[in-house]
Amino acid sequence: MRSPLVARAVSTALLAALALSTALASPRRTKTPRPTTPSPTPTVAPTPPPPKPATLIPNPPYVGTPSTAAPSYAGVLRAKEAGATEAQLLELVAKEGRPYSLSTPDLQKLRAAGVSSKVIEAMLRSDRTPLPRITASTAPAPATPAATTPASR
Repeated sequence: MRSPLVARAVSTALLAALALSTALASPRRTKTPRPTTPSPTPTVAPTPPPPKPATLIPNPPYVGTPSTAAPSYAGVLRAKEAGATEAQLLELVAKEGRPYSLSTPDLQKLRAAGVSSKVIEAMLRSDRTPLPRITASTAPAPATPAATTPASR
C-alpha cells in the first residue's frame, strides 16, 4: 500500500503541473486590457485655398423670379371690365391665338371679374391643335359576332 504522504505529494505535483500548463496555454483573464502599441495616425496634407477669380463675377439672377410684364390674360380681363360680351371675349381669344398659361390664382381672378367658363376654357385650349373629329364615315365598323353554325351530331 502506498503511504498517504506519497499520495499527497503526487496529487500536489499533479495540481502544480496542471496549474502551470493552464497558465501558459491560456491568455490572461483579467479585466485590465493588454497594453497596445499606438498606431501612427495618418497625416492629412492641408488643401490649398481655391484660386481667386481674375475679375468679380456677378451673381446670376434667380431663375424663378416672376417677370414684371403684364399677365397673358390682362387683355381679356380689361375687355371684360370694359363691358365686352361673352361672344366678343371668345372672338378676342381666337384672334390673339396665343397660349395662356393660367395658374389657380389667375383663374380665380378671371372668375371674380365675371369671365364665363366658356371663355376660360377657350383660353386654356388656345394655341393647341384640335383633335380630329370622328364622323360616321371615318369611324371604324363595329365588330360583329362570328356566325355560328350548328354542329352536326
